[in-house]
Amino acid sequence: MVRIPVSDQMNDIELKSYLPLLGKEIVIATSGSLSVYRVPDLVRDLRREGANVRVAMSPDSAKLVSPELMKWASGNDVATGITGNVEHISLLEGGNKTLLIVPATYNTIGKMASGITDSVTTALFSHAIGNGNPVIAVPVMHLSMFTNPVMTRNMEFLREIGVRFVNPVELQGKAKIPANDSVIDETIRSFAGVQAGKKVLVITGNGYSEIDPVRVITNRSSGETGYWLSRALYRMGNHVTVLGNVPRELPQQIKISEAFSVKEYFDGIKFLLKEAYDMVVVPAAIPDFTVEKSSKKLSSSTKQEIQLVPQAKLLEAIRKLHRGVIVPFRLTSKDDRDHLEHFRDIGAEAVVANHYDTGTTPFGSGRGRYLFVSLGSEEEIIAETKEESCSKIASLLAGLVS
Repeated sequence: MVRIPVSDQMNDIELKSYLPLLGKEIVIATSGSLSVYRVPDLVRDLRREGANVRVAMSPDSAKLVSPELMKWASGNDVATGITGNVEHISLLEGGNKTLLIVPATYNTIGKMASGITDSVTTALFSHAIGNGNPVIAVPVMHLSMFTNPVMTRNMEFLREIGVRFVNPVELQGKAKIPANDSVIDETIRSFAGVQAGKKVLVITGNGYSEIDPVRVITNRSSGETGYWLSRALYRMGNHVTVLGNVPRELPQQIKISEAFSVKEYFDGIKFLLKEAYDMVVVPAAIPDFTVEKSSKKLSSSTKQEIQLVPQAKLLEAIRKLHRGVIVPFRLTSKDDRDHLEHFRDIGAEAVVANHYDTGTTPFGSGRGRYLFVSLGSEEEIIAETKEESCSKIASLLAGLVS
């Protein structure tokens, strides 16, 4: 086997402009599942988020994927057993490091729950759980094994002692590793401390009102802000539900109730706000106007006139059902500064203002520029990406419900 010196390994990781895991260290421990082939890609994605990643492999997993590949992916030497360096201790020394067990097989989870330490993977777990390191496990196995009562009992016990699980994706009778984003968000969340987060409802996307059976009134909102804000709030330790639509699939830990038409948004809040939320955040762009819908498709060969009628306000409907914090987003002119007064009737605790006339587009995934306005204070948020700006907004929102 050709060995790759650490100094000669590829340094081709293209780092993102915003690095939520910068300065953090992740120890990935593998077990013997064919799904281990997914791990090198996950390692590199974690590195793109700024993390330093070290990998430990059980003997069975090292037979399936070469430790040399893990060494290339991580840029660090790989532990395949416990030597005089006491790897199960030394890998987790020095600060708050997270242990990520992926794939976590039926056998490995059973050993974790039973206190058996017969590999570097299970030994790392036994030290981490006693040392106070966050532990995340990603179960992978046949679905019949994942749903049997022994596995249920083992996972319930492990949750009680602090293990976090990223649920697998159920496909073709198997429980498989989910998309990397789900694992990444749980990893970032593990550094947020104790999970005592708030319940947050994020209402996002671009709604529409119907003109005829095929035409609608809508707007240019992409849902990008709501997408990244939901992920940022979850990463901080909150329990997040989304109502609306987003430009791509959210990590599985975030619940989404899809809505597109204005009616679906109003129906959605009536249903979701039967439960109590600590905060409702509304970056959604719901049309301000409706029209009398034609039952037939309007002819394109003749001139048509439609009358815009002011739409019922979604925020007012929310306030009737929700007694907690409301934070609307407002797209307006940079000369308009009366943000809290604009939402005086609903008693908004804060407003996130976004200006359409600053020379940059407020739509899509480009540079984020916002003004966070709360009682007695204003904070300008400028960031290179929506991900970073939404992370800053989420931190400010936390101060409203702490």
